[in-house]
Amino acid sequence: MDQPTPAQPVEPVEPQAPAATPEKPVEPTTPAQPAQPAQPTKKGNPMKKMMLAFLAIIILGLVAGVSYYMGMQKGESSQLQALMEKTKENLAKQAQLTNTPKISPTPDPASNAATATASWSAYTNTQYSVSFKYPKDIFPVMTMVSVANPLEIYFGSKARFAPLADNDLTLYVSVLPNPSKSLDVLMQEQIQTTGEGKGTGEKITINGTDGYTITFDQPFGQTGGYAFQSVLLKGNNEYTIDMSSQNKDTLLKNKTLYTQLLSTFQLTK
Repeated sequence: MDQPTPAQPVEPVEPQAPAATPEKPVEPTTPAQPAQPAQPTKKGNPMKKMMLAFLAIIILGLVAGVSYYMGMQKGESSQLQALMEKTKENLAKQAQLTNTPKISPTPDPASNAATATASWSAYTNTQYSVSFKYPKDIFPVMTMVSVANPLEIYFGSKARFAPLADNDLTLYVSVLPNPSKSLDVLMQEQIQTTGEGKGTGEKITINGTDGYTITFDQPFGQTGGYAFQSVLLKGNNEYTIDMSSQNKDTLLKNKTLYTQLLSTFQLTK
């Protein structure tokens, strides 16, 4: 039988001292910085400020000017448009008025004739109870052809029987006794006999006296002239007013003058 091995004596273990933690080196303390003296406030450049202000004013002025100009342009455009619309409206109204028949007041012939003849010369014959007016600038020459039975007076720009120019007019006024013939008979006789059938007649009334007017717009008689010839009947007398010319155009363009002459005739009895 084996003998047990005697136990080895245990060597005492010396306690280990704990490892020392190395100490951190102490950082040197930064000495406190001395307080900085207060910086002096910089003063702005007055000239620079003025320039900036001036520039700002200029910019504002330009902006305002452009705005005003644009507004004016817009306003003018609106005004032009309104004007064009108004013009169109007026043209439409004018076209409507043009196409609408106008009713003009009828002029008073007597009033117009009285105004036109106000400055004319007057002739009066108490024996035959007749008076009338005539323009002396057109008929400066007056000749009494016959003073009674019949009464016959010539008016013209030249002496009676003198050669006449195309623009000359002559005026004859006569009074003949007429105890029985009617206006219709007298008018037809005058057209057929005196005017060789070349005249046209129409009845008239002058200041309450009935009569007729014949227009001879074709040459007739020995001289081949043209004439307006009117006859008025009053009592037992036949009053004849004859205006003639050697030129048809001269006669016809003076028809108003002849009408004015007739309007001045007054037969008192």
